[in-house]
Amino acid sequence: MMNFLNELEMFGIKLGLTNIRYILKQLGRPDRHLKIIHVAGTNGKGSVCAMVERALREAGFKVGFYSSPHLIKLNERFKINGECISDHQLKNKIQKLKPIAQQMMQAGNTPTFFEFTTAIALDWFAQKNCDFVVFEVGMGGRLDATNVVRPILSAITRIDLDHQVHLGTTLAAIATEKAGIIKRKVPVVIGAQSDEAMNVLRETAHQFEAPIINAATPGGGDSLALSNGHQEIHLYGHIYELSLAGVWQKENAAIAYKVLEYLSERYPFDLKKSLESWKDVHWDGRFQLLNWNTVIDGAHNVAGAQALQRAWAYRFGHEKATILFANFADKDTQHILEILAPMANRFIFVPIVGAKNRPSMQPNDLVKLMTHINPEIPCECHETIHTAIPALKTFPGYHLITGSLFLVADYFTFEKLTS
Repeated sequence: MMNFLNELEMFGIKLGLTNIRYILKQLGRPDRHLKIIHVAGTNGKGSVCAMVERALREAGFKVGFYSSPHLIKLNERFKINGECISDHQLKNKIQKLKPIAQQMMQAGNTPTFFEFTTAIALDWFAQKNCDFVVFEVGMGGRLDATNVVRPILSAITRIDLDHQVHLGTTLAAIATEKAGIIKRKVPVVIGAQSDEAMNVLRETAHQFEAPIINAATPGGGDSLALSNGHQEIHLYGHIYELSLAGVWQKENAAIAYKVLEYLSERYPFDLKKSLESWKDVHWDGRFQLLNWNTVIDGAHNVAGAQALQRAWAYRFGHEKATILFANFADKDTQHILEILAPMANRFIFVPIVGAKNRPSMQPNDLVKLMTHINPEIPCECHETIHTAIPALKTFPGYHLITGSLFLVADYFTFEKLTS
C-alpha cells in the first residue's frame, strides 16, 4: 500500500482543486462534517497549528491535526489528540481511497501524493468525530489541496518570499496565493505583515466580507529565554511559558492566541487554563535545542534564515558554530548562505536524497557559493548524512543543523537508527 503512495510522489506538484474535490465527493464530502481551522503563511504556520492544537486538546476537545511534511514517518501527518494514525488505520485508508485514485488515473487525472493524503486526513478525522481539525496549508493557499474545505476560521502567518516558481516572485503575488484561503464571511486571523502583503490580505478579506482579527504582535515586553530552553511570552497583559524556542514565536503565539480567543467565545472553554499547555507544546526541527551545544532548524528559505540568525544571536550572542547544511536547488541558497556565514566556523555540506522530482544542491556547488561569499570559512563535503553527522560531532563548540526540512528528517532518522 505504501508503494502506491510512493508512486504518486513521482507525479510531483500539481496545484489545483479539481482532483481533491472529486475524491472527496466520492467519499461523501467528509470535510463538511468538521469544524476546521485553516492556517496558511510562509513561515510559522506549523508552530501556530501546534499551539492551537495543544491548547484545544487541553480544553478537553478531540482535535485532529493535519501537517506536512513529515520528518520520519508518513503517519506523523495525521494526528488526533497528539497520537499519530496507526499503521493499520493508515493502510485501511489507503485501501479505501486507492480505487478512486486508480479510476482517476485511467481517466488521465492522476492525483498527487498531497491530494491523496489530504483526503485521507479529512476522511479519518470525520470517521473519528473530531471536535476540531487544525489544518495546515501545504503550499500557497488558493490552489493548495487543503483549500477544498470551508473552515470556521482561517489564519495567515507572516508572508515572505518562498516557492517563487509556483507562487510568484513578489510579496504581493505570494500574498494573493496565501489570501486564497479567505472564505466569504469566515473570519481570518492575520499576523504581522509587510505593508505590501497586508494590503493584499486586507483587500481580499474586504472582497469576501471576511472579518479581520488583527494579531500583529502586541506590546508587553520582549520574550525572555529561560534556562530550560523555554521562553516567557508576553501577550495581551499576560505571561505564558512556551516550550518552542526562537524569538519569532511571539508573533506565532499572538496568532494562536487570537484563534483560541475567538473559539473560546463560540465554543466556551477556559482560555487561560488552555494556554498553560503551551509549556508542553512540541514541534520538531524549529529552532529545537537538542542539547546544550546543538540546534536544529529547518531554515529552508531566506526569511527562515533571517529568523534563525536573530534567534541564534538572542540565545548565543556572537558564538559561532559548525554548520551542517543542505537545501534544494530551487531555493535562494546563495542568499541563505550569506545570512548564515557570519555564524559559521565551518560548513559541512551534504546533498538531499529521497526527494522525488526536486533536485538537491550538490555539496561541491555549495562550496563554490561559500568560496564566493567568504573564502576563509572552511568547507567539507559528504555524500551522505551517515558520514556528515559523525564528522559534525568531532568539532568542538556549537553545532547547527539547518537548511531543508528533509535534512532535519535525515538527522532524526540517523539518530533513531544509531541510538
